[in-house]
Amino acid sequence: MDTLLKLAAESDVRNLIAEYAHKADDGDAVGFALLFSPDGTLEIGEHRLVGRQAIQEWLPTTLRQGALRHLMTNVHIVIESADSARSSLDLLLLKQVEGEWKIRMTSRYEDRLVNVGGGWLFQYRHILMR
Repeated sequence: MDTLLKLAAESDVRNLIAEYAHKADDGDAVGFALLFSPDGTLEIGEHRLVGRQAIQEWLPTTLRQGALRHLMTNVHIVIESADSARSSLDLLLLKQVEGEWKIRMTSRYEDRLVNVGGGWLFQYRHILMR
């Protein structure tokens, strides 16, 4: 894969990661689920969600606890081919409590991504609870 294509793919994956945070924080369950391949998996600790429908139904349950902000950092992306990539990143999750943002948790994400029809999607996203 040539350097320019690799850099473009890395940029697209970074944007996908940012879009994940925005859609989660905004409560856009449909848009959030569409960031995954149709058979994509979201694994949170021991909890495993498979397919867009399961992922879409899960998001509102997490937002019942109040407003959240996902701060994604230390993003590491490995483009394996034109249609396959891996990434990992650290998360600082904030929760709004009585009008102030408090740290709720930190964790690490490990991802497998696929390029489907010219766009990158999560095939497998594992949130390691720490």
